[in-house]
Amino acid sequence: MSPQNIRLCVFLGNPGRQYRDTRHNAGYLLAAHHPDFSGETWRTKFHADYLEVRSSRSGVGYTAIRPAGFMNRSGVSVSEAATFFRISPEEILVVHDDVELPFGRIGFRRGGGMAGHKGLRDITGRTGSQNYARLRIGISRPQSGPVQAHVLGRFNTHEQAALPELLEGASRLFDDVLAKRVQTATERTILDL
Repeated sequence: MSPQNIRLCVFLGNPGRQYRDTRHNAGYLLAAHHPDFSGETWRTKFHADYLEVRSSRSGVGYTAIRPAGFMNRSGVSVSEAATFFRISPEEILVVHDDVELPFGRIGFRRGGGMAGHKGLRDITGRTGSQNYARLRIGISRPQSGPVQAHVLGRFNTHEQAALPELLEGASRLFDDVLAKRVQTATERTILDL
């Protein structure tokens, strides 16, 4: 798949206070951390919060959305925004949590499977394509117990202390993707835990 300019950045999470600091909200957490959104007032459209942004670090212009519905309905916002702005799936970057990456690692790739991620499954179903880019924030697989409880759980004390460094690393990778300094699949270790 040839690299495309990213025009729509989607930060996945679940709405509501009970989900605010959970692993599944890694996309929302990156949006809260990244300097492009500092002091900005998000508007409401596409069943989402959205902004039209010019990156402070790369100079690239793009639309950012945080779907306002639950994770398993993220595709509603993505498909509405993509249709409105005439954006192809190849021009979309989805920022999400990934249990297949250990906490402390981040990754980028274009296309691929959904690995059981309900937000990605809905986006794929509603856009009709898996060919969007993904910025993956590692949250690790649980050592025991159900995956759903793990992803909907809060970061433990050790992870919480390390989270700012992880989000800063993810912010740098996000900027590199927008600026097309990263065009092929990559993984980076931010924290060696």
